[in-house]
Amino acid sequence: MCIPCLRGTWSSSGLSVCFACPLNTISNVGSDEITDCSCSSGTTPRLDNMGCDTCNSGEYKDATGAGLCSICPFGTTSPHGSDSLMDCICKLHYMAGSDGVACIPCPAGLYKPSLGIGVCREWDLVELERVNLSPNCNCSYESLRQRLRAEKIP
Repeated sequence: MCIPCLRGTWSSSGLSVCFACPLNTISNVGSDEITDCSCSSGTTPRLDNMGCDTCNSGEYKDATGAGLCSICPFGTTSPHGSDSLMDCICKLHYMAGSDGVACIPCPAGLYKPSLGIGVCREWDLVELERVNLSPNCNCSYESLRQRLRAEKIP
């Protein structure tokens, strides 16, 4: 008597043993061919067709199957292996635009030190020196230092 293979496994017809699907793939209950194993969401087929690789940071894939990972919208990033567009959040030095969805760069002279929701704020001397002005900021280090120093002098 044959017992159907569990989800995530497969077996050739006539065999009584089930095999695990390749890395990052999934199959339905009762799968009888390795080709029934398809990429999980958050993964994309490997070039050698031997399993699936997780989506890179800044990408996502919200469906199972052979599709490729999609790139997060401009100004956003996502964790490695993301499986939803909702995983794409504002990058450092980007804030939500007026529509509350799209991420836009901080205006010159402002920064946002964290991923996700947040507002851009003015640089202070301590922060400028701590981060040595990130290359992602669209502002001049020296002009900011001079401006900030001028504001601190009575």
